[in-house]
Order: sequence, then C-alpha cells, then structure tokens
Amino acid sequence: MLKDLQKWSLDRDSSSTVLWLFGPAGAGKSAIMRTLSHRLQRAGQLGGCFFFKRAHTKRGNEKALFCDHCVSACH
Repeated sequence: MLKDLQKWSLDRDSSSTVLWLFGPAGAGKSAIMRTLSHRLQRAGQLGGCFFFKRAHTKRGNEKALFCDHCVSACH
C-alpha cells in the first residue's frame, strides 16, 4: 500500500491531487500516512500534510488547515 501511495503522490499527471484515507478507528490510517509523509519529507518531496482529529480543538476542523500549511511552507 505504501508503494502505491508514494507512486500516486509523485504522479504529476494524476487526475486526483487530494488523498482522503478513511476507515474504522484502529485500522492504521494515521500510521500509514505518517510513514508516507516521513518518506516524502526525507526525499524532499513533501509539500505539506495535515491530520484531522475529531473533537480536537485545533485538529478537529478545517479552520486550522490553511494556517498549518502556511507555517509548514515557511519551514
């Protein structure tokens, strides 16, 4: 799965530029995406990532998304 996700993330001709990974709690979604994010970051190919978390003040809604990406882009 990680190889497929990394290939998709590097495909400039992909018709989809946003990935929404979903599934039941405990299925490993966060672990998969954190691993992918770290791999892309080490390769210098990560533009940004954001992990939503329900009922969390800052990560539970889209309002923090833009600010978080701006901060990531500056680093």
